Amino acid sequence: SGPRDVPVMPVTAQTAGRDRLQFQAPVFVDIDIPNVGPYRAWEFYDYTVDTTYPEDQPPTAVWCRQGSNPPFVQDGSGVMKFVGHRVDCFEDLPEPILELLEGGGNNGEYDIFREPPVDMEEVQMLQQKQQVKR
Repeated sequence: SGPRDVPVMPVTAQTAGRDRLQFQAPVFVDIDIPNVGPYRAWEFYDYTVDTTYPEDQPPTAVWCRQGSNPPFVQDGSGVMKFVGHRVDCFEDLPEPILELLEGGGNNGEYDIFREPPVDMEEVQMLQQKQQVKR
C-alpha cells in the first residue's frame, strides 16, 4: 500500500505553575509486526519537575497511549496510562513493587531491577543476554 504519512510532533516545554516545568513528547507509532499485523497508537510522554527541586516532590513521568493493544495483551484497541516518579534507592519503591521484586515466587526473575546498571558496558551486556534468551 506504500508509505504512510506519520505525523511528527515536536517535544514541547511549558510552565505549569510558578515553579513547575512540563515537557511533553507526543509519539505516533505506526508499524507492521510480522505475523501479527498493524500496530498503531498515539503515545504521550509527560515529564513534570518542580524547578526548586524540593526533596519531597520528585519529578514525575506520565505515559499515556491510545491505540492497538500490544501483542501480549489481547487483540483490539485500548487506553493505557502509567504514572511514576524517581526514587533514590531500592527501599524507597512503593510497597507493592517491593513485594513483587522480593517475593519468593519470582525465582530471581526480577533481580535485575534491584539496582541500576553501573555503566553503559553493563547495559550492553544485559542487552546481549536478553537477545540470547530470545
